[in-house]
Amino acid sequence: ELLRRLVPLLLAAFATVALIDFTFQLIHGKRASLDAARHQLALIADNASLSLKDKTLSSSTNWQSALAESLPKGATADGRTALLADAEGQIQGRAPLDGSRSGNLLTILGPQQPLTTFGAEAGVLRMTLLDGTDAIVTVRDVAQTDAQLAFIQPVGAALADWRRAARLEVTLLVLTGFVLALLAGGLWYLAPTASRE
Repeated sequence: ELLRRLVPLLLAAFATVALIDFTFQLIHGKRASLDAARHQLALIADNASLSLKDKTLSSSTNWQSALAESLPKGATADGRTALLADAEGQIQGRAPLDGSRSGNLLTILGPQQPLTTFGAEAGVLRMTLLDGTDAIVTVRDVAQTDAQLAFIQPVGAALADWRRAARLEVTLLVLTGFVLALLAGGLWYLAPTASRE
């Protein structure tokens, strides 16, 4: 009888520990996914800016073609956008072409940010763009030119895989908790019956 009464308490303790561990894993997984997205964005930006260095960018150059040729495979996957701006910050090339971002780089990123000033030294920053998008952004000065190359990825797109995995894990946790609750309730109910027999 004592064992039957203890089992539900042990199941409840197990469920509590599992919930705490699950919460920690979710938080850690989100942070790791965002860090991986930042690292990947920085590598893509470095690679593309090095490729652009070998191209002559001038007013007569097809900036859009130069940008397309410099981008590594998969550069615009997972919601990433590449913007190539001239010395005045005017966007002369973008990828993907159906992207809506155009105009001046400062009207997209905002004037109060260090990326367009410090370039690669500013790293990859998470910021809210002027249109309200929560994004990770990095900017590179293209060597031997006055051009700047910016890469933007919405945080929602960067965390898409994490969200899918988190939904699956939440579903499994809820189902496991439901089964444990049924088991604990059944054992708690049967304990007095067994004592009466």
